[in-house]
Amino acid sequence: MEIPLYFPNYKKMFQYGAIEKIECANHMCKCFRSNLEKLVEENPLYKGKNKLSKRIRIRLTSAVRCAIRMRSQQNSKNSSKLLEHDIRNSVHHIFDSMMLRDISMLLDRIARKSTRLIGNHTTNLAESWMAIRAKFDGGKFYNAIEVHGSQGVMEDV
Repeated sequence: MEIPLYFPNYKKMFQYGAIEKIECANHMCKCFRSNLEKLVEENPLYKGKNKLSKRIRIRLTSAVRCAIRMRSQQNSKNSSKLLEHDIRNSVHHIFDSMMLRDISMLLDRIARKSTRLIGNHTTNLAESWMAIRAKFDGGKFYNAIEVHGSQGVMEDV
């Protein structure tokens, strides 16, 4: 395996001594959603209609992921600043002040990493392969072993 084949800027990175960490956008959104779930578990006041319901949590996570995707397609110098602004302002029109403070703390963590998220990278190779494969065979939604129910037997080929 040749490293320059998979990482074309490999020599340039080490020639100048600058290594920039890249954040996985999918992992960042997954952690955000998990933190929102923990927030609801810890604060029963956030449960219920017009609060931090499951639908709102999904919408917030989708909004952050959509902002990352949208700003990464722009080729401007200030796109990371715009991404940071988009992430921080995604909740201001939905929640009251107490809930807003708690969610804003979670969003600030993501917004601080906006320069590393602007590439919209997915760093997990297995995740990338599963996404490609899922387009052809249904991915996790179709389990070939359970086709015949619990009586199915795997045969040696």
